[in-house]
Parts: sequence; C-alpha cells; structure tokens
Amino acid sequence: MATPHPAPFSDWTYRKKITIQSSQVDATLTDFPVYLDLADLGSDFFSGVKSDGSDIRIAAANGTTELARDVVGIDTGLETGELHFKAPSLSSSTDTDFYIYYGNAVATEPAVSATNGRNTVWSDYAAVYHMEGSPASAVDSAGNISASDTGTITSSTGKHGEGFDFQGSNDWLDLGDNTEFDWTTTFTLQAWAYTNITSSDGTIISKGSSSSAEILYWFDADTNDFTLGTTGGSGFVNGSSGNSSPNVQANTWYMTHATYGSGTQRQYTNAVLRNAKTQSTSITQSTNNLYIGDQTGGGRSFDGVLDEVRITKLERSANWISTEYNNQSSPATFYTIGTEEEGGGATGMVVTNLISIGNITTLTNISSIIGA
Repeated sequence: MATPHPAPFSDWTYRKKITIQSSQVDATLTDFPVYLDLADLGSDFFSGVKSDGSDIRIAAANGTTELARDVVGIDTGLETGELHFKAPSLSSSTDTDFYIYYGNAVATEPAVSATNGRNTVWSDYAAVYHMEGSPASAVDSAGNISASDTGTITSSTGKHGEGFDFQGSNDWLDLGDNTEFDWTTTFTLQAWAYTNITSSDGTIISKGSSSSAEILYWFDADTNDFTLGTTGGSGFVNGSSGNSSPNVQANTWYMTHATYGSGTQRQYTNAVLRNAKTQSTSITQSTNNLYIGDQTGGGRSFDGVLDEVRITKLERSANWISTEYNNQSSPATFYTIGTEEEGGGATGMVVTNLISIGNITTLTNISSIIGA
C-alpha cells in the first residue's frame, strides 16, 4: 500500500529521492544551484508529470521543506528537460538528499518571484541566461536584466537543452547599462562555450570597446585560450600566459569561468585554474552597454554556441567552480535517482452511496482512497 506524502505535498501522487554524491562536492557549499537533467528521472517520471512541468516541486531531505526551482524546459514526449534548484547546503563528507514531487493535475507554475519560484534560485546572480527559446526574447532567470538581440543569432543545440548560435559577424545580446552588474569589488563570469573556429577572437561577455573595455572576456585566437581583461589589470589573464600549453579546441564544449576579488583576477577552463593576476589599480565602472557574444561596439564576434551564461555578484571559489563542473559536465554521476514512490494523495476520492432498505433510503459516505 502507498504511504501518503507529507504536507504540503499530500496532493502530489509521486516523488523520487535525489541523492547528491559527497564525492562530487569539493567543499561544503551553501545556496548552490543544482542542475538536474530530467532525462535521468526515467519514463515513469514523464508518464506522471504534467506536460509543462508546472507540478514539479523540490523538497529538502525531510520531504516537507520546499525549495526554489527553475524548470527551464521539458518535453514529456522526448523525455528530456532541464531543471535547476537551490540547495541550501551540499556536503563534501556526507551525501545530501532531496525529493522531487510530481503528479498533480491542478498544480500551477509558481510565480517567478515566489520563494519557490525561478528568480529565487538565482538570487545571488546579476543575470542568468539558459539560452533557451528565441534569442529575440532571451530570458534572464534572475529576473534583473532584459536583453535584446542584434544580428542573426539562432537557437541551436546547447550543452544543456538549447543554446544560442552566434554567427561570428556583428551579432550579440545587448543587456544595456545595468547597475545589477557592478564589478568594482567582486564578480564571476561564466559560460559553456563551443567555438566553431580557433583562428579568430570571439567575445563571451564585454562592457566597453576594445580601447576602453572595463570587462572583456573572450576566446583569444592568439593564445588559443579563454582570456579575461579588465581596466586596471595591467594585461590579460589567460591560460597560455600561466601554462605551457593551451587547451581549447574547435567544436568542443568548455566550461569557462573568470573571477575577480581581493584585487586578483582568475581564469578557469573546465574548473582548472589557468592563471591568476593581481590588479595594479581598481576596475573602473562606466555607462557602456553590456554585451554577450561581441565586444561593445562590435568587431570581436563569437563564432559558435554559448549556453548557461551567468554573471554573479560574488567571487566564486575554486571549490564552487569544480563542483559546478562536476554537476554540469556529468550530471548522472553527480547524483543518484531513487525509485518512484507513490503517495496516493492526488487519487483519493469520496464515494457517496445510497443504500435502500425497504422504504428507507440511507445516505452513506464511503472513503475510498485509490492506490492507498
């Protein structure tokens, strides 16, 4: 017999346990956005969930504390989908459990600003672009920065779900001059990048022109590596200047991070620190627009696909970055998925019977919990 799920999920029919492997977490981390590849949940999940994923809920190990989640996309026919949820804490010494609830026909999508909604997952971020859907309506899942597209950006296969394909000639996402992105003290820039060619430069994120860029983060054809440049940096931070051999090849996905904090800028490729440099002066802040896919003013367009572009208000640690890489490069080894547990709450019903005995009719309520 099925065991009813605890409140507030008593009306959800199914749940599965998600266990984050401590061996994949490189330090105890708080408020970590976990990527969940819905394809790993199996056919029974796609048979029970609503087609738009609006009934998906995430709970902590106690099965009752609801957590914020961001359902980026789901296709119940193809059995694919992308979801991120905010884990209050992940341990590097003990496995961490969560539950995913689904199977409630009357559940609706939480408001993006709700405590369990999309924006709350990304409350530490200035902007998060999953590069899903049309580039003309690029969505910031943090809910802070509206973007407009220029040129011929198209939707393509990304690292997770879809990505935006930049053609390498004057096309970019324009984020405007937004005060959410303040890099004078700390920041982290990151993306999954797939460059089609290594013979020309390609910008990931920039603010300012080539002669006056406050921030320029790009694939550098001269060094064949990702590079961070900032005003006040007395040069650029790239892998080749700190390592004997570059590691970026065409037509290959790389996770790249650039961080700044305590006067030092760092660049990581696939969670490996490629170089670090101490700033000589403070980074300046101007009113130039922020671009994804080209430098402000054009001239250094990215040729390839970008996915999961994130701008963080904090300097992320090496342990955070390596855990992100473990999660996103191989999600099926980052966590294990338990078997489906049926609570029966959503299928319960009351049957009303009329029982006639001679000339007396009696109304009898019989509780019939289907599946309980």
